[in-house]
Amino acid sequence: MLIFGLLTVRNIHQTKKRVDIGANQRTKISKKDLQLHRMLANQIILFIILNMPNPIYLVYYSITLQDVKSSLRRAGESFASNMTYVLIYLGFSLTFLNFVISSDIFRRELMQLIRTKIFRRPPVVRTTGGGGVGGTTIRVVRPNDIDE
Repeated sequence: MLIFGLLTVRNIHQTKKRVDIGANQRTKISKKDLQLHRMLANQIILFIILNMPNPIYLVYYSITLQDVKSSLRRAGESFASNMTYVLIYLGFSLTFLNFVISSDIFRRELMQLIRTKIFRRPPVVRTTGGGGVGGTTIRVVRPNDIDE
């Protein structure tokens, strides 16, 4: 996961360099890159924390395989085994929560999607510039925004 995440970040940077080949190079990391790195780091930490108990349990189980166990101990080990698998599945569902917490851009796009597709409200119009007199109204129509 770490390797593929880092390769994804590297690919994004290489694609960006190909597009900006004639432009001035900025040394400051962009907000999108910062949020992408934060989401990747959070995802890797979450993956490690939630997936480590299962291999630890499996090592324990293989070491104690030959031991004579009471029914209470077998029930406890079965419960521990099931809980380690629950943690693995929980990691998949927490990916969404990780992205919502880590990325402002993801949150903004999610709210825009909920507003337009579920509540059927028009997209939020954003104004740039001063107090509305000299500002420019921005509304980008994407193919997903058009109802057929």
